[in-house]
Amino acid sequence: MSESIKSKFFGAVKDVREKVKELMIDSTSPGPSPRPSPKPSPKPSPRASPAVKIMDDEIKALRLICSIQQYDWGKVGRSSIVAQLAEAGATDEKIDEGKPYAELWMGTHPKGPCYILLPNNQGHLLGDYLQKNDYLIGDALSQQFGTDGLPFLFKVLSVDKALSIQIHPDKDEAGVLHRRDGKNYPDANHKPEMAIALTPFQALIGFRPLAEILVFIRTIPELRSVIGEETCILVEKGLTSPLQDDQVNALKKAFSSLMEADKGLVADEGQKLNRYFMNLRVDHANQAGTRSGGVFQDHGHIYIQLYADFPGDVGCFCVFFMNHITLQPGEAIFLGPDVPHAYLKGDLVECMANSDNVVRAGLTPKFRDVETLLELVDYSYGPGEDYKFPLTHDNDDVWTAYYLPPIAEFGVARTEIPEANAIYTLPELGSASIVLCLTGSARCSIAEEPIEKGTVWLLPANTEAEIRITEGPIVLFRAFAQV
Repeated sequence: MSESIKSKFFGAVKDVREKVKELMIDSTSPGPSPRPSPKPSPKPSPRASPAVKIMDDEIKALRLICSIQQYDWGKVGRSSIVAQLAEAGATDEKIDEGKPYAELWMGTHPKGPCYILLPNNQGHLLGDYLQKNDYLIGDALSQQFGTDGLPFLFKVLSVDKALSIQIHPDKDEAGVLHRRDGKNYPDANHKPEMAIALTPFQALIGFRPLAEILVFIRTIPELRSVIGEETCILVEKGLTSPLQDDQVNALKKAFSSLMEADKGLVADEGQKLNRYFMNLRVDHANQAGTRSGGVFQDHGHIYIQLYADFPGDVGCFCVFFMNHITLQPGEAIFLGPDVPHAYLKGDLVECMANSDNVVRAGLTPKFRDVETLLELVDYSYGPGEDYKFPLTHDNDDVWTAYYLPPIAEFGVARTEIPEANAIYTLPELGSASIVLCLTGSARCSIAEEPIEKGTVWLLPANTEAEIRITEGPIVLFRAFAQV
């Protein structure tokens, strides 16, 4: 990106950042609040300030300056795709090779809001600007979600070590937690989310098939010791019962006994198991049901990986209860309410309802709420492949794939165009959308500057945009509400 473009868009960064900090400090409830449905407004709202209002014949894509989160689990320096995008134009950050860059946030959530810079070099929080210019959001989105920001939060993650064992409560559960404990649950909105792999991406998700869990309980003495011998006997009986209720109750009993086990016992047995796995790195035994064979042997390296970052943590044992999957680039998973999961390693695009609501219980130094997680967690079980989310293709558009989860708050489109000089039309949507350019560059009919790697744009609702590829391949991710 040229210095002149950087100067134009980043000139007011410091002043806007102070405003963002004040907003975050003053905010006591960052989650979206109930919003009245506005009347249809096909034209720019008359409430808009003349200083920021754009006339119909001047509707443009708006360049966004985004926020980053430097959590400890993020990849360090320019090894992080988040850092690369931040430096290329998504933020004004100067990359520190010694610091982690975990998440790029694109949306209106107060914890990491975007802002826009207009040609007069005035900075505006994106949420404030959309309220004053609600025609940009679109009537359909406004009527369903109101004009208080966007209903979705768009992210890029670069994961170097495991995130916490966690769930996201549904909307009713989130409201209860927020009212009960506003300090640890400051966000009252639900958080269904979708993850789309950019590189090979590892995750733990959902409970394994019961037969696999049973093998682990029977063949791993350290796990059996943590759960307790008497409990294991009862669990084995339940897991082998022909009645589904007995099976689910046995799974609940086993997982609860693990997560509530004495910390000293967990640390001692965890160290023993890690030592065993380290000595077992080269072992080709394949006798199912033995300590070194079958499913057990296949997943020892995951335990070692978790233990290296969180020695003695009960979350290391969760690999024996939860599916381990690896997504290839372009593959996706969708996480509904209360599905247990933990991202382990890799880079991904993520989209979710506009929320930061998390219940954690392992693999984290942050607040843990084991009791709540055990109460709310979804005890459905089955193979990890069942959690992969299918792509949808438009027969008339060979370049774009859609990820359309069964909720209204968000959907994602991925467009990859290999050839330079190709012309493509980003279709009109009933929702405002956010477009991230991952690679390549293009000229856009409604953007004053090139769409290029690292740039992030808000496209107004009910507006199509023609792009001409100047450097291919170009890869665009577009988040929108399904309205």
